[in-house]
Amino acid sequence: MTIRERLAKQRKPYVICAIVANVICLAGGALIFTTVWGLPHTQRIESQFSLRIIAGFILSVAGCAASLAAIYISLFKSKCPRCGKQLGWVPKKWNHCHFCGVSLDSQLEGTK
Repeated sequence: MTIRERLAKQRKPYVICAIVANVICLAGGALIFTTVWGLPHTQRIESQFSLRIIAGFILSVAGCAASLAAIYISLFKSKCPRCGKQLGWVPKKWNHCHFCGVSLDSQLEGTK
């Protein structure tokens, strides 16, 4: 396993979490949309109407916050295995750690 593969493997759970959080955010937005534009004004029950708006808003805010947190953690949790410095986002064109110079395509010690 190369260093680049290890970094991708470490980030995978956070990427999945960010995708799920975005789906929750979209579900909150859909709940708000269907509540506001889904029923004619005469058929709305005001208490249910306001509760659905609040629930949709809470879902949207919580989904966005969870998504941003997952992305932030995935960016700043990845460290170079050789020097231990934070790498942040590693574009594919990067070939080495900018702190210690180890190649990102080199094999990790103890792996094949």
